[in-house]
Amino acid sequence: MDIGAWSYKEKFLSAFWLACAGALLVNLVLAEAEMDLVDRLQHASLLSLALGAMASPRFFLTPLKTQFRLRSAPSKPLVVGLLAFFFFQLLATFSRLAGS
Repeated sequence: MDIGAWSYKEKFLSAFWLACAGALLVNLVLAEAEMDLVDRLQHASLLSLALGAMASPRFFLTPLKTQFRLRSAPSKPLVVGLLAFFFFQLLATFSRLAGS
């Protein structure tokens, strides 16, 4: 990941996702006492998704039609973030089902 080669739009979009991840992290730390396990897992999933998006802003600036036509795969940080998102959401669902 060569941040020096990013355009201003990519840097701005990456900073936006970093701010979103920071807000989620602050909310997770400050409201931890009131949260149950499901809420913590859902916050962790959103945090991983925001961090994955922060590391690959070019994906969000390219139209999907172009990406499908070129058959380009998303970058590795975005794929890892999406996999972590689905994993934490799956854990949250299973813990909700086990708790009910």
